[in-house]
Amino acid sequence: LPAWCEAHQEQLTVLPRALNACKKSIYEKPKYLFAGLNFLATAYRDARLGRCSPAEMEQALAHAGVRLAGSVGASIAGEHGDTYFVTWGGRRRFLELHLLRGGGRDERYCLRIYFFWDDATQKCVVGWMPSHLDNSLS
Repeated sequence: LPAWCEAHQEQLTVLPRALNACKKSIYEKPKYLFAGLNFLATAYRDARLGRCSPAEMEQALAHAGVRLAGSVGASIAGEHGDTYFVTWGGRRRFLELHLLRGGGRDERYCLRIYFFWDDATQKCVVGWMPSHLDNSLS
């Protein structure tokens, strides 16, 4: 995973806390983790930059086998300290979106990739993966 992230650093940044969480992960289908990251580095980024249509992005999302959704509301995120926030470019940034696969809380089968889009660098910044972050349901 670190080698993949380094090879794609121009398109995507995976922060150290996300890489560290992956080292401890028991998620059983890492191919979806890589597919999700690849989606963010390619089709999602291209859509944000106006290089592909929403339909093309949706097709790539389906091909990756994950869904795209908002993470939690800002008020809920605020109840969990810095869990849903990272420092990026000297600022506190909210992990407002996530890719997901699977339901429930069993970390062997449930994938979450939390991220935000950074306009300044024109890439996604991944702040947590591959498990759920705490929320009001946890």
